[in-house]
Amino acid sequence: MDAGTTTRGLSSGGVVFGDGRMITYITFTRGVRITVSVTSLLRGAVMLAILLLVPVLTHGTNPEEAAKSYFEEGKELSKQQRYDEGLVKLTLAVQASLETHKYHQALFMTYMALRRGVQAIDVYKKMAGEHPDSPTVHYWLGRLYLQSQSLDAAALEFRKAAELAPKDDHAWISLGHTYYRQGKDAEAMVAYQTANKL
Repeated sequence: MDAGTTTRGLSSGGVVFGDGRMITYITFTRGVRITVSVTSLLRGAVMLAILLLVPVLTHGTNPEEAAKSYFEEGKELSKQQRYDEGLVKLTLAVQASLETHKYHQALFMTYMALRRGVQAIDVYKKMAGEHPDSPTVHYWLGRLYLQSQSLDAAALEFRKAAELAPKDDHAWISLGHTYYRQGKDAEAMVAYQTANKL
């Protein structure tokens, strides 16, 4: 090793040698030797940064702009009958603007039109797990359960949505509808009256 070379041990079972211009990695177990120039590493880091920024730059500088862009792309792809690609874009719109009902509605309607309710429930259950405090996610998960005739699960999600956003009449009205379909007339009336007061 030269005087200007530094050595660093790695927990992965290898050693890295470097002199400021070149970096070499040697594994202990297989004796694999990889040498990369520092310039190449910097170039690679710049390319990675560009790849990470391109979606942000092409879909707006803030989440709302990105959501709107994804939403428009998703609608256009659906018109072209490229439904799977459309679902991806609509899902990105929902994720970028979690509390915007029109993005959820478009995603819901696309899943329903494709008769993929079970898949939609899985997507929304995952979303609800990632965002347990989102009344909008719970509301739309409730709508999916209601569509699939899972009334108990629908009522649970509508109750969560109403608890998280007590001033949102959507959840209360849907909760009332669900209770009515379950034969719980008294509970349905309370939910409807709560919605009427808002």
